[in-house]
Amino acid sequence: MRRFFAGTAAALLAAVLFLPVRAGAVSARRAYAVDAVSGRVLYEKNPTERSLIASPTKIMTALIVCEQCNVLDRMRIPKEAVGIEGSSMYLTEWEVLTLPELLYGLMLSSGNDAAVALAIYCGGTVEGFAALMNDKARSLGLTGTHFENPNGLDSPGHYSTAKDLGTLAACAMENPIFYKTVGGRKGRGGARPRGRQGPVSCREWGLVLRALRRRGDQSCGAARRAPMQPTRISSMKPAWGREMRS
Repeated sequence: MRRFFAGTAAALLAAVLFLPVRAGAVSARRAYAVDAVSGRVLYEKNPTERSLIASPTKIMTALIVCEQCNVLDRMRIPKEAVGIEGSSMYLTEWEVLTLPELLYGLMLSSGNDAAVALAIYCGGTVEGFAALMNDKARSLGLTGTHFENPNGLDSPGHYSTAKDLGTLAACAMENPIFYKTVGGRKGRGGARPRGRQGPVSCREWGLVLRALRRRGDQSCGAARRAPMQPTRISSMKPAWGREMRS
């Protein structure tokens, strides 16, 4: 079985390496694609230009929780995590959830409320957790990145680059708990998480991290192929469609 998967990965890698990228083929203002095995840069376009990043912020939030907290823990939802604007898993005050349930709500429903709940649990306060996020960014060498909140709601001091997001996504995917979370189909109570856009399945999309689309600005998204497809992509998407917040 391992040999089969290894062969499949090798074939997919070969296909990616030999696919031509035409000039102008990528409409994003900023983009960065790199082979996750060799580190070879396959494509880049303004990779170090800073921008607002919206929900890909949650990659860092989830990674810190996976690294620093006991994911077998349960927590009681504080009032500060209820009624957060934007996409939500609709938490209610004082309900008790496990950390895995909140991680699924964070990454599959893109729950801004789940991000705040996890930040308070792990860092004591949102501000304290943001400090942990910036410490981690420095340790990964993300020189074009700075965080001010755990969910990506717009803030002047909250930004990143396509290249930094690629590095962050690759690091996160090496964490087995994070990898399992973003590859999942089900959330709390066995039900698939439901956000404002309906049920989400990362495997069905072939993505573990989805790009947000917003009107009137450029929002930043990070993506990686489904398991066994060894490329990672980080891009700044041009806006289209209806307005969305994190």
